[in-house]
Amino acid sequence: MRASDIVKLAVGRQTASDVEFSLWETLLSEIITGDVFGVDRINYLLRDSLHAGVAYGRFDHYRLVDTLRFLPHPATGEPALGVEEGGLHSAEALQIARYFMFAQVYLHPVRRAYDLLLQGFMSSWLKGANAIKSWEDVLKISDSDVLVALKHAGTSPKNAGYELARRINERRHFRTLYTPTQDELEVSLEASETVLKAAQVQFGELDVQLDPVRASSSDLDFPVLRQDGQTESAATLSEVIAQVPTTSFERVMISPEKREEATRWLSENRDTLLSAVAAERTGYG
Repeated sequence: MRASDIVKLAVGRQTASDVEFSLWETLLSEIITGDVFGVDRINYLLRDSLHAGVAYGRFDHYRLVDTLRFLPHPATGEPALGVEEGGLHSAEALQIARYFMFAQVYLHPVRRAYDLLLQGFMSSWLKGANAIKSWEDVLKISDSDVLVALKHAGTSPKNAGYELARRINERRHFRTLYTPTQDELEVSLEASETVLKAAQVQFGELDVQLDPVRASSSDLDFPVLRQDGQTESAATLSEVIAQVPTTSFERVMISPEKREEATRWLSENRDTLLSAVAAERTGYG
């Protein structure tokens, strides 16, 4: 098998846009990595749900697999993965399970806080003598290497990445200060940026961070084979598919030492800050 064949099946046509796909290669890659029914998505939901000890990622995958069919896509007419009408509820359950796993596990504020801390530490640590020069260097780094580096960096302020390592080692992760409401996002997508900049002026740049998790566009529509033999869009047949929320959980986060003070400050200034954003957007500021 050629390397290009592996790339095609592993990432799909949307990611490998510069590679030519045959019809069968497109269909095979959709089975593996497709946004709606890709086996990779199905597998990580069930596996992560089990090992995280939560029920959010579970759904009737047996029924779903039994009813999967290649059907003409409702938008393009090209062959795509779809389901028989009898499997539509299982398909709905899959999309809801995915949303709840992102909301409750993958994008949980504590998990995201440690992501930010670890990303910052790795950027600091992988410089100078530890700089990554090739993919072979990446493969040489193990989890144990990172844990040892974290422990060492957190022992002295003189070490690179000390503050970030200390927070990880002592479990003093950042806490959520502000999450925009849907109404605030409708006024301005920059609501979080406004709160972030004002909070950084008030409490310092190192103590306030933005977790910029915004919704990524994803087409949840797929073909459904009705009992009368006609093919129809899932978005037309299913109210659930049309209303599955996007996984967008942008947050402004604050160091735990300043959370109480910052919460009071935001309570007193939130309306003023966001009113200024609205006025600027409408041109009445």
